[in-house]
Amino acid sequence: MPNDTTASFTELASALKVRSAGLAAGFVCGSPIHGLPLLSLGGVDSVEIHRGKATRAVRAGRLLTVEIMDRWASSPHLRLASQKGQWLLEDLGAKNGCFVNGSRVHGCELMDSDVVEVGTSFFVFRETVPSVAGEEAQFVSSMPATNSTLLRDVYDELMAIAPSALPVLVTGQTGSGKEIAAGLVHHLSRRAGPLYPVNCAAIPAAVSESFLFGHKKGAFSGAISDHAGVIRAADGGTLFLDEVAELDLLVQAKLLRVLQERTVTPVGGTRAVPVDVRVVSATHANLDLLVNQGRFRQDLLARLSGHRAELPSLCERREDIGLLVRELLARRLAEDAARITFDRDALRAIYAYPWPNNVRELDQLLHGCAVRNGSTISRERLPNALREAEFSQDRISGISESGDARLLETLTSLLRKHHGNVSAVAREMGKARVQIRRWCTRFQLDLDAFRG
Repeated sequence: MPNDTTASFTELASALKVRSAGLAAGFVCGSPIHGLPLLSLGGVDSVEIHRGKATRAVRAGRLLTVEIMDRWASSPHLRLASQKGQWLLEDLGAKNGCFVNGSRVHGCELMDSDVVEVGTSFFVFRETVPSVAGEEAQFVSSMPATNSTLLRDVYDELMAIAPSALPVLVTGQTGSGKEIAAGLVHHLSRRAGPLYPVNCAAIPAAVSESFLFGHKKGAFSGAISDHAGVIRAADGGTLFLDEVAELDLLVQAKLLRVLQERTVTPVGGTRAVPVDVRVVSATHANLDLLVNQGRFRQDLLARLSGHRAELPSLCERREDIGLLVRELLARRLAEDAARITFDRDALRAIYAYPWPNNVRELDQLLHGCAVRNGSTISRERLPNALREAEFSQDRISGISESGDARLLETLTSLLRKHHGNVSAVAREMGKARVQIRRWCTRFQLDLDAFRG
């Protein structure tokens, strides 16, 4: 698969789909439980949001009306209008004001991933949202729930290649869901054997070969019986090598031979045993960089990365925060999850926080909330790092020449800082990678010039 020097498969696939802007209602009245489905703005010219007797969305022609049972919302509250491909927000005289990314506004252009507050209800605006139509619909029941176009595209790719024997390398930040992606590949592969996960970082160096490849009785001190090893244990199924970058170089060489010859020879053995395993590996490390440093084998990387899938970070998919909170609370509290709500300041912090440890960190936060007494979570009850999180006040508007100038200055500065690495720039700006590429095209910025 191409790296950051070319358009990724995900971006090419996205370009071929008819996509529209959308709103993800993460929290209504501070609760993730009583929300709305993802709202596509395709074929819509105007959206009006106001307080109502029920929480619902009603479309009439090219007008979408969103009613929320939020006593802090006004009726009417705000309007979103599409003009020349941009979505503009207008305050309709809301008593408690309209807020975008924590700042009160009377009117502004919405940018991708902006967080819009209506009373104590929070919406995330995205320039594109996932579409499900026709032949794609059959896959939905197998796919983990997401409102993110970025993540949906990764899942689409994985579902397309899952029935093959192609090895898969899943990359992404810590806690971004690499094991879930591996499980999806295995589930859709229909392989008869098990999904066998191995944490390569936890394998003791002294027994790594025995652990992976097995050993014969008497092969070394303490080998009192034959041991098959995890590769043979995964025979007929999928071997998931998590944190694969942690493997010792000597073990890497032997693993490469196993993958090439599809046989494994146990330590102390003389006969190679045939194995049929599909390998899915994962890492948060930059394996290409490790290859350049001599810490990872180039030939093994080529063997493992038949298909590369890069998972977006949580801060790249704010639209999934409400959905994830709902699922994680339900897992922790079952029916009692409905009693948990968040006040407005807590939700501002949750949406502003960069989530360096991604979904795993969000789950830990909710675990702490779940074990405490009381149903309303305030900012004061959040961990220190979250409590101090604030949105950047430098909102870049692409609607004016001065806004374009600020955007170009920021984009150029970050491209220099990260040597043209689109993924790194996207993470720092809280944008999708495809958005960074669009801006580079718009301003005629040559990424190769920054990489040099």
